[in-house]
Parts: sequence; structure tokens; C-alpha cells
Amino acid sequence: MDEATAWQRQAQADFEAGAHWVQHQSGATRCQAMAKFQQAVEKAVKGLVIRLRTNGIMAPNIVMRHDVERYVSALVRRPRDERHGSVSGWLSKLFDPQTRSDIRFVDELAPSAAHRRNTEYPYIHHEESWTFPADEGTFTADEVVRVRQVAYRLTDGLSKLQSSLRRLA
Repeated sequence: MDEATAWQRQAQADFEAGAHWVQHQSGATRCQAMAKFQQAVEKAVKGLVIRLRTNGIMAPNIVMRHDVERYVSALVRRPRDERHGSVSGWLSKLFDPQTRSDIRFVDELAPSAAHRRNTEYPYIHHEESWTFPADEGTFTADEVVRVRQVAYRLTDGLSKLQSSLRRLA
């Protein structure tokens, strides 16, 4: 198995783990589902970036970080060329404006050094006091649905795109 496929498979496993947490969802465990869906989005996009780099479609000097929107911006702004026109079409469809908005939302939930709402670490709530992601009111059911939908869209769509790119390599 190559590196890009390993990232994609882990993204799918993270999605499945998030889906498991949704089935056992309460306000106190929504952060578990949100964390796994965020990780699925991140790993699916990273897997695609690695595949594109391996196939010579993207520059090799990409530094891996948590903020997925950065990669998505590079992917959709990538110059179109005759050899990889179908890739550009796939990317435009997968990363439509709504999906990009959802990715920005997911990026905001990734743990960071800032003490803001996230899926894993205690944070300062409204600049008043500390709270934690598993607190009953941290994430709404609608937020879980939103993040699950974008995670499914990307793990499924990017898996299909990776399969196509593997065949072209």
C-alpha cells in the first residue's frame, strides 16, 4: 500500500468511528463524533494531496498541517492543463462553495494553540471561564450533521478520485 492510500483508508476508518459515536450520541459525546469527522476530512484531503504529488500533478513541497482549507484553496486554484483536465473538473465539483464553507467550519474545530472551542481540549467559553468539548452544550445535533455530511462527501468522493488517479499512474 502506498502513502496516499494509507491516508485515505485512515480517513474512512475515522469516518466510521465518527458514525459509531453518532449512533451513541448524547450532548456529552458529540465531541467524539466531531473529532473523528474533522480528522476524516483532514486525512482524506491530505491523502489526495499526496496522491497528486506522487502523480506529478502538484508541487512536492507541501507541508502537512491541520488547516484543510489551505490545501483546498491550492487545489481549486491549481492551473488547468490538458493532461489533467478531468482532475480539475472533479476538484471543482467536490470543492463547491458549500463544501468549502463546511471545510472552513471544520477547520475552526481542529485543536489549536488558541483557547477556542474545539473537539479535543478544554477551552475558554465566551472569555469567561474554562469548559471542555464533552460538556453537554458544546456542539449541537445540527453541527454534528453538518460535519458528518462534509466528511462523508469528502471521504467518499476523494476515495473515488484517488482510485482513478492510481489507475493513471
